[in-house]
Amino acid sequence: MEIKNIKDIGPRFHPVKHVSLMIIIFVLGIVSGIFVDPYLPSPLSNFKTGFNSARNLAQQSSFGSMFRVPDDIRSLSGTVVAVNGNSLSVKTRSVDPFDNPINNNRIVTVTPNTKIIKTTLMDLKAYQDEMLKFAKDKNNKSAPAPNMVTESVINVSDIHTGDSFTVTSSNNIKTAKEFTAQEIQIQSGNPAK
Repeated sequence: MEIKNIKDIGPRFHPVKHVSLMIIIFVLGIVSGIFVDPYLPSPLSNFKTGFNSARNLAQQSSFGSMFRVPDDIRSLSGTVVAVNGNSLSVKTRSVDPFDNPINNNRIVTVTPNTKIIKTTLMDLKAYQDEMLKFAKDKNNKSAPAPNMVTESVINVSDIHTGDSFTVTSSNNIKTAKEFTAQEIQIQSGNPAK
């Protein structure tokens, strides 16, 4: 086939028409995205539905009772994130293996009635010496055995960022983001000096 005229190749390229057409398609895409997107299922909701389904299957299985979390929880453990006067920002360890980690950030209010105790491990050598002394003392049968953990009452100002704690409340704090502490135990892994 021999081409005699440039018009025989096909329609002429019109840049203005093509650019205009691309702009119209782009605008239609944006408009349809704005109005249609809310009605489409999101991947996050699909994930949540699948996760809840897997959770229910696990709880109904023969070992599902180990996933059962009590409805009433009055004690939580975790780490102090910040101390703000009589308020502690804490990160708790969830008792529910399926819980969303964002639920672990909580605020604990300390009142004048809150009992704050610091538990400290006794030096191992000192504990062994006390145990030997206790074992040798045959006359004092009513004396309690030495305890490797010592307890001391402290103030909220003695609590520091990074301290491990267990907090107890008189109310159900399973899902409470903020609650008042009845008792706080600060654990110190280091032996007392």
